[in-house]
Amino acid sequence: MSQYRAKYGARLSNGDAQVLGEGIARILIQKDIANPEDIVDEAADPKSPLHRYFMWDDRQAGHQYRLEQARYYLRVIVIEREDVSAPVRAFQNVTVVRPSETADEDEVVQKWVTLDQALADPEAWRSVCEQELRRLRQCEHNLSLYQELVPMALPPLRESISALQATLMPVTA
Repeated sequence: MSQYRAKYGARLSNGDAQVLGEGIARILIQKDIANPEDIVDEAADPKSPLHRYFMWDDRQAGHQYRLEQARYYLRVIVIEREDVSAPVRAFQNVTVVRPSETADEDEVVQKWVTLDQALADPEAWRSVCEQELRRLRQCEHNLSLYQELVPMALPPLRESISALQATLMPVTA
């Protein structure tokens, strides 16, 4: 049996990740072509171990879905600018420190800003750059894990992964 756990920062315990991972893996193995709808269909059964992890109150679920749609739009809308060669994300999620209105200590706040707002605020821009660096480091880490999974019998794939890693190395060093 595989050991599933929650990714760092996930709003899920490792025990819950184990239950969900086992259930989802079972569905993916059973189905020739599986998709998220198959998982929801399985979870709809109150006897399913997945059932308790989904929101079944349609009113509340509808609101949560609209929030997810808003997050999606924030992530996928790009802007074309004359000062860069390709479209870039129009909206940036940044972490900034601001004075607390109620407490003596400053508070760390996560918020969305336009690209121009991020560029104009050194703290916000630093947050954008740190996120991108974390993303690159995660990519490099994932590539090294995938390289471990590839048997020696597949040298072209190992070479491709090594080439990708070499491309990332100067950026993440």
